[in-house]
Amino acid sequence: MFLLSRFSILLKRHLFWTPFLQLFLARLRVVFLWLCLASMSLGSPLTSAHEGRPVFIELTALELSANEAVENTFRYELRWKIPPVIAEGLEPSILLVADSCALAPGLANHRYQPKLIGRLIYHCGSLPESLAIAIRYPESNPALSSLIVAYDRYGNSQHIFSAPEQALVPIPTDASIISIASQYTLGGIKHILVGFDHLFFVVCLMVIAGSFSRLLIAVTGFTLAHTITLVLATLNIVVLPMFYVEILIALSVVVLAAEIIRVVRTEHWSATRSAGSWRSLTWRYPILAATGFGFLHGFGFAGVLSELGLPVAMKTTALLFFNLGVELGQIIFIVASLLLVWVLRQALGSELQKKVVYAAIYCVGIIAAYWMLQRLLLPS
Repeated sequence: MFLLSRFSILLKRHLFWTPFLQLFLARLRVVFLWLCLASMSLGSPLTSAHEGRPVFIELTALELSANEAVENTFRYELRWKIPPVIAEGLEPSILLVADSCALAPGLANHRYQPKLIGRLIYHCGSLPESLAIAIRYPESNPALSSLIVAYDRYGNSQHIFSAPEQALVPIPTDASIISIASQYTLGGIKHILVGFDHLFFVVCLMVIAGSFSRLLIAVTGFTLAHTITLVLATLNIVVLPMFYVEILIALSVVVLAAEIIRVVRTEHWSATRSAGSWRSLTWRYPILAATGFGFLHGFGFAGVLSELGLPVAMKTTALLFFNLGVELGQIIFIVASLLLVWVLRQALGSELQKKVVYAAIYCVGIIAAYWMLQRLLLPS
């Protein structure tokens, strides 16, 4: 509550202050309490709006030293890190499945003690012909994908994405450019489709654009902007603290949602005004907001990509196809949204359609404000 009051003072002094925004923040104080209770009691997905982190697994192949057992020729080190979103006691057991390989003596019991961070050593009598990682959950997978980074004896690496339903992930014997391209493209698509703060921003952008041509221009600006900062941040040319990036991304959605509702309410109250002549630059030139906030969202994409990791030998290739995956996921979402709008237009009248859009954007603004406050108060 105190933070909401301080936030309203900040808006009044430095941004904008309208009767609508005053009403919006007053109602937000009540809704915020309800959202807090709902998220704690129901495990609401709102608390993980940008939770794109997978189960991270690292497999490293090492040759045994001369003083180790002669019957063992190769050694594999298996490490893992599980996102803390999973409930205690429901962590998966992560094991190496390979012919002629077994857990090193003294480490066999670790398979029954899954933790968020773990390590196992395997000894192999010969070079395995096939490798796979088994991910076994005691109950069910809570929609967590997996990223496996496998290093061979020569230090070459390959990155393998797997879907939540895949419990046994094979490790290819070579890391071709085709496998890297498919893995990182799929990773980019998955990230954008579960990154609800980015999707909410696109929804607001679609409403402000109003027409397909303006939407195409705005989305192009958003794409170019976040591509630039994604590359700069991934190559460590420009780095911003993710704590501030995540808060500002949520704030970008709040600002656009507030702008949409302000215009809708003003047009409803003041029908005598000439349509659109008094609107802000955001409405007249949506590419400005799309590009400006796009630079910010690019740092968010870079943060996710840094957690996924990049293959050293194909860093540029992986970066290129991850960004391509993000764009494909964005296109999929926009097409699906336009189809939904078309269905609503066929099923509802114009007045009812406007009310549905107004209610949806109002919810988007409240949820985005909740994310912003949560990230400020409970940084992960």
